[in-house]
Amino acid sequence: MTSRRSNVLTFVDVATFYGMVAAVTEEEPGNWAWESLTTLGSLSLLHSRIRVLRPFSERHAPKGVLTDLQTYMTTRRRISRDHPPAASSTVTSLMNDRAGVRLVQNELSRLASDQEFNLWCTWHIHNEWPEHIERLGGLIDGRFLNEVAIVINAPTLELHKLNRAAKAHPKEFSHRPSVLAQKAYAADVLLRAIYYDELSRLEGHQITFHPVRRGILRTAGVEVGSAIAIPRPIGYLLQIVTHEARKQRKSGDKVHKWMSDVSVCRDYLKSVPVADDTAMSDDKAIDAATRVAVENRISPTFRAARKRIDKELRLLCHLIAWKVSPYVGHWLAHTDEVIHWLREVPIQSVVNYEERGHYKKLAREGPGRVLINVRNVR
Repeated sequence: MTSRRSNVLTFVDVATFYGMVAAVTEEEPGNWAWESLTTLGSLSLLHSRIRVLRPFSERHAPKGVLTDLQTYMTTRRRISRDHPPAASSTVTSLMNDRAGVRLVQNELSRLASDQEFNLWCTWHIHNEWPEHIERLGGLIDGRFLNEVAIVINAPTLELHKLNRAAKAHPKEFSHRPSVLAQKAYAADVLLRAIYYDELSRLEGHQITFHPVRRGILRTAGVEVGSAIAIPRPIGYLLQIVTHEARKQRKSGDKVHKWMSDVSVCRDYLKSVPVADDTAMSDDKAIDAATRVAVENRISPTFRAARKRIDKELRLLCHLIAWKVSPYVGHWLAHTDEVIHWLREVPIQSVVNYEERGHYKKLAREGPGRVLINVRNVR
């Protein structure tokens, strides 16, 4: 049986994308970061159509990680103009009900004592807030200022001032966030979960949420459980790709490497799907993942080794031309078929053997907590 692919468009919230960034760039990422990476990576490898959910008023993504995500992993599909206002009204209706307000307030209290949430919030303040502010035109989504004010018991005027200050100086604002700013941000994240869920329902597409948003949706009676298990070869392939990405020196290079490798492997898997057999052994699953990694030259080390071999073979042919026979040497130096045979058969087989061993080791060890058996899609 081949891996299950789907042409169904899947909405993914921005928090999940940034969870992947944290998993790739941080020395010790949290569980939420690893889960986000697994969700995004498996969706990318198994589904050809992903759309990142952003504010409806935004015309383009700010310079940063979302620009690369548009290039490598997302489809640009227009959302019906009637649906965002309708989804926004759902949030407004919820906040007009005292029970709805208590629901969000209780979830905020629960998250405040959650270590994963505190780790997530700290990371976003220092790494994502400037881009978040540029994306939304302020710290809080302008459509939900009144609703956020109700949840955190703050004057709406203060939140307007907060948004203006954030928009005017996003980097400085992120360095020393006030308690009010952090509370407002958390409340806005939860309210937009309700908005995004309703938007996906109106659009008729499936959606996956970051763990920070699942609690409020479960409390509101929304089903957010897993629906499809990740084929084990895909899980092991993600471990290989993530490990190679984390070996890069700069954070930007790590994210770029991860996204480009996932994109290349996704295109490859469209024509050469991996096996998806629940009875498949770990060894066979690792072999299948290794084959994809070898075919797509995931490791820069071995990609460089192949280039070095080409140069050395050409130099060897020129030496033969100079030392042994002008006729045979000239023929060797200018015949790509001979060089290709020398590279692919006797010499490259050694490189391929070493590369397969390298990938198998990465698949078994993994970079961290890539979740092989779970995917959060409903």
